[in-house]
Amino acid sequence: MAGHGPPANSVCLPFYTNISDTPSQDPTNTKSAYWTYKTTAMVIEAYKHKKFIDSSTGKKTDLIYKDINPTKKAVTKQLKANLAQSDKVAKTLSGDKLTAYLTEQNQKNADYAQKKWQTMNNSLIVHSNKLAPVTKSKLTFNK
Repeated sequence: MAGHGPPANSVCLPFYTNISDTPSQDPTNTKSAYWTYKTTAMVIEAYKHKKFIDSSTGKKTDLIYKDINPTKKAVTKQLKANLAQSDKVAKTLSGDKLTAYLTEQNQKNADYAQKKWQTMNNSLIVHSNKLAPVTKSKLTFNK
Protein backbone atom coordinates (compact mmCIF):
# COMPACT_ATOMS: atom_id res chain seq x y z
CA MET A 1 0.00 0.00 0.00
CA ALA A 2 1.15 3.48 -0.77
CA GLY A 3 -0.25 6.64 0.71
CA HIS A 4 -0.31 9.99 -1.01
CA GLY A 5 -0.41 12.72 1.59
CA PRO A 6 -1.35 12.62 5.26
CA PRO A 7 -3.35 9.45 6.10
CA ALA A 8 -6.23 11.47 7.55
CA ASN A 9 -6.68 13.34 4.26
CA SER A 10 -5.85 10.73 1.65
CA VAL A 11 -6.33 7.12 0.66
CA CYS A 12 -3.91 4.19 0.68
CA LEU A 13 -3.46 2.75 -2.79
CA PRO A 14 -2.83 -0.96 -3.21
CA PHE A 15 0.28 -1.40 -5.38
CA TYR A 16 1.35 -4.67 -6.89
CA THR A 17 5.00 -5.67 -7.00
CA ASN A 18 6.60 -7.34 -10.04
CA ILE A 19 5.81 -4.27 -12.14
CA SER A 20 7.76 -2.41 -14.78
CA ASP A 21 6.84 1.13 -13.67
CA THR A 22 5.04 2.98 -10.91
CA PRO A 23 2.23 5.47 -11.46
CA SER A 24 3.72 8.78 -12.51
CA GLN A 25 3.87 11.45 -9.83
CA ASP A 26 5.34 14.66 -11.18
CA PRO A 27 5.35 17.24 -8.34
CA THR A 28 5.92 20.05 -10.85
CA ASN A 29 2.59 19.32 -12.56
CA THR A 30 -0.29 20.95 -10.66
CA LYS A 31 -2.64 18.20 -11.88
CA SER A 32 -0.42 15.46 -10.43
CA ALA A 33 -1.35 13.20 -7.53
CA TYR A 34 1.12 15.12 -5.38
CA TRP A 35 -0.80 18.37 -5.82
CA THR A 36 -4.18 16.67 -5.62
CA TYR A 37 -3.45 15.32 -2.14
CA LYS A 38 -1.49 18.44 -1.13
CA THR A 39 -4.54 20.58 -2.00
CA THR A 40 -6.69 18.44 0.27
CA ALA A 41 -4.22 18.84 3.13
CA MET A 42 -3.95 22.62 2.65
CA VAL A 43 -7.71 23.20 2.63
CA ILE A 44 -8.34 20.90 5.58
CA GLU A 45 -5.54 22.38 7.65
CA ALA A 46 -7.00 25.86 7.32
CA TYR A 47 -10.58 24.88 8.17
CA LYS A 48 -10.43 21.57 10.04
CA HIS A 49 -12.04 22.98 13.20
CA LYS A 50 -14.64 25.17 11.51
CA LYS A 51 -18.22 23.95 11.59
CA PHE A 52 -20.93 24.78 9.10
CA ILE A 53 -24.53 23.82 8.42
CA ASP A 54 -24.79 21.10 5.78
CA SER A 55 -27.51 22.28 3.42
CA SER A 56 -28.45 18.69 2.53
CA THR A 57 -29.05 17.59 6.14
CA GLY A 58 -29.49 20.86 8.06
CA LYS A 59 -26.96 19.57 10.61
CA LYS A 60 -23.72 21.10 11.79
CA THR A 61 -20.66 19.39 10.32
CA ASP A 62 -17.09 19.99 9.22
CA LEU A 63 -15.15 19.38 6.01
CA ILE A 64 -13.71 16.06 7.16
CA TYR A 65 -17.11 14.51 7.89
CA LYS A 66 -18.83 16.18 4.95
CA ASP A 67 -16.30 15.48 2.22
CA ILE A 68 -13.24 13.46 3.18
CA ASN A 69 -14.64 10.54 5.17
CA PRO A 70 -17.36 9.58 2.66
CA THR A 71 -14.92 9.87 -0.25
CA LYS A 72 -12.25 7.86 1.53
CA LYS A 73 -14.76 5.13 2.38
CA ALA A 74 -16.13 4.90 -1.19
CA VAL A 75 -12.68 4.96 -2.81
CA THR A 76 -11.28 2.34 -0.43
CA LYS A 77 -14.26 0.08 -1.12
CA GLN A 78 -13.80 0.40 -4.89
CA LEU A 79 -10.03 -0.14 -4.68
CA LYS A 80 -10.60 -3.34 -2.70
CA ALA A 81 -13.05 -4.54 -5.35
CA ASN A 82 -10.58 -3.64 -8.11
CA LEU A 83 -7.85 -5.52 -6.28
CA ALA A 84 -9.99 -8.64 -5.86
CA GLN A 85 -10.83 -8.62 -9.58
CA SER A 86 -7.22 -7.95 -10.60
CA ASP A 87 -6.01 -10.79 -8.38
CA LYS A 88 -8.29 -13.23 -10.21
CA VAL A 89 -6.99 -12.15 -13.61
CA ALA A 90 -3.36 -12.03 -12.43
CA LYS A 91 -3.52 -15.70 -11.38
CA THR A 92 -4.08 -16.62 -15.03
CA LEU A 93 -1.03 -14.71 -16.31
CA SER A 94 2.73 -15.11 -16.12
CA GLY A 95 5.96 -13.51 -17.27
CA ASP A 96 5.82 -10.26 -19.22
CA LYS A 97 2.03 -10.43 -19.56
CA LEU A 98 1.67 -10.55 -15.78
CA THR A 99 4.13 -7.68 -15.29
CA ALA A 100 2.33 -5.54 -17.88
CA TYR A 101 -1.07 -6.34 -16.37
CA LEU A 102 -0.02 -5.53 -12.80
CA THR A 103 1.64 -2.29 -13.93
CA GLU A 104 -1.57 -1.33 -15.76
CA GLN A 105 -3.72 -2.11 -12.71
CA ASN A 106 -1.54 0.02 -10.45
CA GLN A 107 -1.94 2.97 -12.82
CA LYS A 108 -5.68 2.36 -13.15
CA ASN A 109 -6.16 2.39 -9.36
CA ALA A 110 -3.95 5.45 -8.88
CA ASP A 111 -5.86 7.31 -11.62
CA TYR A 112 -9.22 6.30 -10.15
CA ALA A 113 -8.32 7.49 -6.63
CA GLN A 114 -6.84 10.74 -7.90
CA LYS A 115 -9.90 11.53 -10.02
CA LYS A 116 -12.21 10.96 -7.05
CA TRP A 117 -9.96 13.12 -4.84
CA GLN A 118 -9.93 15.92 -7.42
CA THR A 119 -13.74 15.88 -7.49
CA MET A 120 -13.80 15.94 -3.70
CA ASN A 121 -11.29 18.82 -3.67
CA ASN A 122 -13.67 20.87 -5.81
CA SER A 123 -16.35 20.33 -3.17
CA LEU A 124 -13.89 21.10 -0.35
CA ILE A 125 -12.94 24.38 -1.99
CA VAL A 126 -16.60 25.39 -2.36
CA HIS A 127 -17.35 24.47 1.26
CA SER A 128 -14.19 26.10 2.62
CA ASN A 129 -14.99 29.27 0.72
CA LYS A 130 -18.21 29.50 2.74
CA LEU A 131 -16.10 29.27 5.91
CA ALA A 132 -13.60 31.92 4.91
CA PRO A 133 -14.13 35.25 6.62
CA VAL A 134 -15.07 38.03 4.28
CA THR A 135 -12.71 40.92 4.75
CA LYS A 136 -12.44 44.25 3.08
CA SER A 137 -9.00 45.63 2.65
CA LYS A 138 -7.69 48.69 1.01
CA LEU A 139 -4.76 48.04 -1.25
CA THR A 140 -2.12 50.67 -1.43
CA PHE A 141 0.72 50.84 -3.87
CA ASN A 142 3.98 52.64 -3.50
CA LYS A 143 4.46 55.34 -6.07
